[in-house]
Amino acid sequence: MDAQTYESLKTEIYSLYDAEMIEWTHALLYEKIKLVLKGYFNVQRTQLLYAEHQQLISYQNHHGLPFSIIDSFIKEEDFEPKMQWLYEMYEHQYDDVLAYREGEQVLVVILLQSTEQWIAFKKEERYQEFSRMFFQACRFITKLMKMQNRETNYRKLYEVTKAFNATMESKEILDLVMRTIKERFPNMRVDLLLSHEQKEHVTSYRLFDYLNERQLTIEAFLSGEMTIDEGRLPTRVVRNVPIKGKQGIYGILQICSSKSYVYSELEIEFIQMVAQSAGNALENASLYNQSSNLIDDLQLVNETSKRLNDNLGLREMIVFLKNQLVRAFHPTEYAFVFFEEGLLHILKESSPYFASERGERYLYQIGQRIIETNDAIFDADFDIDSSKVPEFQSLIAAPVISRGQVQGFVILLHQEKYAFSFEDFKLVRSLISHASLALSNILLREQLQELVDKDSLTKLYSRRYADKVIAQSLKYDECGVLLILDIDDFKKINDTHGHAIGDQVLVQAAKIVKSIVGEYGIASRWGGEEITVLLPAIDLSNGLKFADQILEQIPIKTTPKVTVSMGVMYWSKANQYTYKELFIFTDEALYEAKGTGKNKYVIYKPLQSDG
Repeated sequence: MDAQTYESLKTEIYSLYDAEMIEWTHALLYEKIKLVLKGYFNVQRTQLLYAEHQQLISYQNHHGLPFSIIDSFIKEEDFEPKMQWLYEMYEHQYDDVLAYREGEQVLVVILLQSTEQWIAFKKEERYQEFSRMFFQACRFITKLMKMQNRETNYRKLYEVTKAFNATMESKEILDLVMRTIKERFPNMRVDLLLSHEQKEHVTSYRLFDYLNERQLTIEAFLSGEMTIDEGRLPTRVVRNVPIKGKQGIYGILQICSSKSYVYSELEIEFIQMVAQSAGNALENASLYNQSSNLIDDLQLVNETSKRLNDNLGLREMIVFLKNQLVRAFHPTEYAFVFFEEGLLHILKESSPYFASERGERYLYQIGQRIIETNDAIFDADFDIDSSKVPEFQSLIAAPVISRGQVQGFVILLHQEKYAFSFEDFKLVRSLISHASLALSNILLREQLQELVDKDSLTKLYSRRYADKVIAQSLKYDECGVLLILDIDDFKKINDTHGHAIGDQVLVQAAKIVKSIVGEYGIASRWGGEEITVLLPAIDLSNGLKFADQILEQIPIKTTPKVTVSMGVMYWSKANQYTYKELFIFTDEALYEAKGTGKNKYVIYKPLQSDG
């Protein structure tokens, strides 16, 4: 190489680490180095390696070489045995190695594919001067690379941390963690393992499985330190990076890379700092959510306790509890169940599902468990029938206990696993425990009221209660039908079979009338063997349907067999009957029925139509 060309080469080399080049990126400077080698020596292939982690890392693809290999390359006269190994590592043929040392420490290595020009230049005296300048330039590039990468990392970490601190949503934090790592390492597989189920939809993750995870994954989770698993896959290595806060570890980031890939110190630092920031953010979000949930729970308990102290009826109480539970826990299905004479009584405020055979099966099994244990039940992975696809997978059931006895229970079901947390369970148990006393008081009050409002023998409403209800119906309803029925020849039953049998017949007749009337009317014992039925807001034709059923079923279902006679009175606001007139006219129709053959009904004469 002539002197002028060499001076030009020196100028270009010096320019690579000129102070003004600090504004260049390390990638541009490296490209300039390759152009210098190509322009002056026709060298087409080069590979820059820098020292880190007790090995040399490739600038281009992060593949690493042990120092011992480089030393053997440099010292070995016959380079051929190592050429194939380098080719497999870097996919190019290299036949020369340049190493820059400080003392015994190798700092920078250049692998290149030599040419005639390069071989000739190495024999010149000026080569030693060139190599010093060249290595200084390479060293400058590697330092610049680290500095610029560190700056990029810190800038990205600042943005990520700022985003973490701007939200209290775990979903957003976890999504940002995954997005950040994947953007930084686009060619690697990144998996997220979490210690707790996330209710919100989060970027693909799986729950940490203590029984089936690999030992190094468990070690990272328990110790809070990164572990490296090289035995999981033959050509891959997995780094387990814990996502930890000050009070716990919330998950593991698993980053899977080629075994030939060597992470720089900055990359490891970046990954760990992102995970650390995410752990702190998740912890803050968790504490915030716990505080918010605690406030909501306290408000719910206070609101419920205050309402429970009001003078509510049973139905009002159940409707209130239903609304509170549905609003707070969003169950798929819910039921309120009481035990009556050993049988399950499902309140109508329960969801319709429990009227089905399968719904009743759930209630029966849960009811049995509650009776046996006298305690609440919580199951976040519930399956009533393991042979089928589970219909519901989350369950909370809390007993209603009065004076030490289980009176009933409340059940919440959800289709998804882990839909209810343990905190939810404790809150439901607390609410139902508070409600149990109020419900017990209501039941006692209603039982006392029932003693007043109902006849002790037939369990029909008393005459006093019927008087009140009929008076209200005349005042507020547009129309209605009143039935007064009397058991035919009831005295003969008493005389023939005795008063005990007579009472049984009266009870049988009362049950038949109650079952026919249902919720459409009010049946009451008027006195002796007389029963009244008020059918509010019903026209005459529909009222006669009830009368027909009563006449038909009583002779069939009573033992000994009896019949009834009935007076029927239709009224509307247009008639403006008084309470007294209504009973007088209906009673007249009854006695007409008894006087004209019995086992029939007669409608009050102004609307007479013999049955």
